[in-house]
Amino acid sequence: MDKQWWKRIALFIAMLGVMFALLLVREMNAYDKGFTKLQLAKDAQVSYVVDLGKEGGLKYLVQPNVYSTYLRLQPQTKKVKLTCRGEGLEMLLSQGSKKGVWEKLNEQQVLQKQFGALPLSVELRVPRESVKQYHVGKGAIKLYEGEKLYATIAVEVVNSRYR
Repeated sequence: MDKQWWKRIALFIAMLGVMFALLLVREMNAYDKGFTKLQLAKDAQVSYVVDLGKEGGLKYLVQPNVYSTYLRLQPQTKKVKLTCRGEGLEMLLSQGSKKGVWEKLNEQQVLQKQFGALPLSVELRVPRESVKQYHVGKGAIKLYEGEKLYATIAVEVVNSRYR
């Protein structure tokens, strides 16, 4: 009977160890992607800063130059039909979900509203060698209403580990 209790205690301690290890990995990956809500006014420029220094250790070692962010854009006018283009940084713009496959938006594709906002998934890629400095890169996501510029999201990528 004593051996069985020691086995159960050892299993319980091993289970706690695995649980804390998984909790640590989850905590490390907390900033591997961003979720941001942005209010858009007509003819306005909104700034959005991505800090690669907040990424978890595993992500920073494996893929430090790629960052995914999920933007929820709220235009000032309700029934506006917007298209978007990325400039300055290599970026994949999509309206795909967090869990599905991202299909690249073409420049003439109108953004579709979901739950009162325009979801925009952005995957930013910067050169791997530029990650080892504070100012990594700058770019912009330009939103157009027809052919006229509606708003600009200025994207700045920094790495706070090299301040």
